[in-house]
Amino acid sequence: MASFLFWFTLCPISQRQKVVDFERLDEFAAAFQGHDVGFCCLGTTRGKAGAAGLLRVDRDYVHHSAKLAKAGGCRHFVLLSGMGANPTSGFFLLQVKGEAESRVKAVRFDRCSIFRPALLLCDRQESRPAEWVARQVLGAVAYIFPTFYSVSTVTVARAMANNVVMPGPGNQKVEILENADIHALGNIK
Repeated sequence: MASFLFWFTLCPISQRQKVVDFERLDEFAAAFQGHDVGFCCLGTTRGKAGAAGLLRVDRDYVHHSAKLAKAGGCRHFVLLSGMGANPTSGFFLLQVKGEAESRVKAVRFDRCSIFRPALLLCDRQESRPAEWVARQVLGAVAYIFPTFYSVSTVTVARAMANNVVMPGPGNQKVEILENADIHALGNIK
């Protein structure tokens, strides 16, 4: 697999994004040091990476990144997952996302925010015909029912940023934000 970009934020401006090779992630442990908050938005498709590749990226790389972040001092981990994520799901992708969530929770951050957006509305560089059709249909539905089955990537990014600067949910260490929650948090001005 190629190198991926992983970015921890809320660090001094002088820090730069680090490009790491997820196949040799331990060699890049220094990139995970000294950050209060970590954002993880890793993901691929079964069509692009095959079943084994999807497991590796969406579950194993996510878990390994979380462990390195925790070891590096990260207190709040923000994970982009997917609507319906469940380790016992009959759908492979939802099962993998659920397993990733379970593994990240087990790392035991002071605070862990898991975002479960529905279909992400964005312009992609790659061709995904079935997703394109779904985006067209659900994009139109979104005008009538804005939190139904889609959310723009801009709204997700705003929600993730807003989540980090807002107080956590009391004594609750893990918070799950579903699509409607993401819309609400992402539209705060």
